[in-house]
Amino acid sequence: MNLEKKILKPILIGNIELKTPIILAPMAGVTDLPFRNIVKKFGNFLTCSEMISSEAIFRRNKKTIHMIPSSINGIKYVQIFGANPESMYEAAKFNEDYGADMLDINMGCPVKKVTNTYAGSALMKDEKLARNIIHAVRSATNLHVTLKIRLGWDHDHKNCATIAKIAEDEGINMITVHGRTRSDLYSGNADWDMIRNVKNAVKIPVICNGDIVSIESAEIALEKSSADGIMIGRGALGKPWFLRELYNHFNSKNDTDLDEFLPIPTSEEEKLKIILEHLKSTIKHYGETTGTSNFKKHGAWYIKNGKNSSAIRTEINQAKNSDDIKRAIEKFFSYI
Repeated sequence: MNLEKKILKPILIGNIELKTPIILAPMAGVTDLPFRNIVKKFGNFLTCSEMISSEAIFRRNKKTIHMIPSSINGIKYVQIFGANPESMYEAAKFNEDYGADMLDINMGCPVKKVTNTYAGSALMKDEKLARNIIHAVRSATNLHVTLKIRLGWDHDHKNCATIAKIAEDEGINMITVHGRTRSDLYSGNADWDMIRNVKNAVKIPVICNGDIVSIESAEIALEKSSADGIMIGRGALGKPWFLRELYNHFNSKNDTDLDEFLPIPTSEEEKLKIILEHLKSTIKHYGETTGTSNFKKHGAWYIKNGKNSSAIRTEINQAKNSDDIKRAIEKFFSYI
C-alpha cells in the first residue's frame, strides 16, 4: 500500500491538548509506574495506568491503591474497570481526590477473570449497563473521562459505533477502539477499517489501537481507520522509545519540546543503560523480591530475537534477585 506520510494533528481531550496524539495503552502487569516513567524519558507522552479494579478501590485495597499514579510527571491518567455503577462512581471520586487528571473506563479487556464479573468487554453486551456505568463515572467527577472499547463482543455483535455514541451523549471526551472483538482475544489481525464506523458516528476524538508495532503499521492503521491518533500497546514492549520513533515520524516539524528528553538510542550501550535504569526503578518501586519478579518479563522483551536470547532469557527467568538479572542482561550485550 502506497501512502502519503500522514501528519498527526493536535486533539483536544476536553480542554487538554495533545500536540501529537500518540498514547501508551494501559496493559495489566506491564504499564506500571516504572515502565511509564521510562517511556516518558523519551517525550511527554500521555501514558495510562494499568487497569484498576473499582471494587478494590471501593474496599481500599492497599495493593490496588499502590497502582495508582502518584509521582509520575505530566498528566496522571488512570484506567478503572468494574460492572457496578456505584463502585465505579466511588472509584472515580477516589481517583480525583488522589490526584488523577484523567480517567479511562475499561470496556475492552477480554480476559475471563474480568469478563466473568461482567466487566471489561462484557459490558458491550449490555448497552443499558454500559450507559449506566459511563453515566456514574461522568457524574462523579469533573475530570476528563475517556472510554476504551473493542469492536464488540463477537463478530455477530459489533456494536462499537453504538457504544461510542452512547458515550459521547453521556459526556465522554475521547474513545479508543481496539480493532478486535472480545471473541478474538489477541488472535488474528486488528480490523482497522471497522474503527472508521466509530469515527463516523461521533464528533469527539477517536484513537486507533491494536497491532501498531511499526511506523508502517501505524500509517496503515491511521489510513484505514481515519482515527485522530494511535494508542500503542505491545509495540512498546522491550522498546519504550517506540512512541518517540512514531512522534518523530508523524510530527509536522522538528519539535524543540523534546529537546529535554532522551533521544532514541542508537547504540547498544545506550540501550543497556536504559534497561538497567528501568530495572533499578522497578526495584525501588516494588522492593527487591517483587521488583525482581515483575521485571523478568521486561528483561525477556528487551532481549527478544537477539543473539543467544534464548539462553539469556532462561537466566533471567531463573534469577533470584536483581543482581542476577543485571548480570544476565550485561552478558547478552557483551555478545553483540
